[in-house]
Amino acid sequence: SLDEAIAQLEDALRADPRQAEGWRLLAAAYQRQDQPAKARDAYARALALLPDDPGLLAEAAQARALAAPGRQFDAEAVG
Repeated sequence: SLDEAIAQLEDALRADPRQAEGWRLLAAAYQRQDQPAKARDAYARALALLPDDPGLLAEAAQARALAAPGRQFDAEAVG
């Protein structure tokens, strides 16, 4: 199930938090579960590891907007 997959991925990232793609996958899974704050935070962890990935930058901006009150893009996303 998705819950089990998320738990396994969380465990793997606790053991080795330097896996940018793992954080990206976890963020996407959190979004599927309608957990926008967790998705935003997981994307932030991925971005810390891959700060110049254009796709990841877009995904993270969307996640921040979905987690924000009013679902608005922040200054970082539009700047």
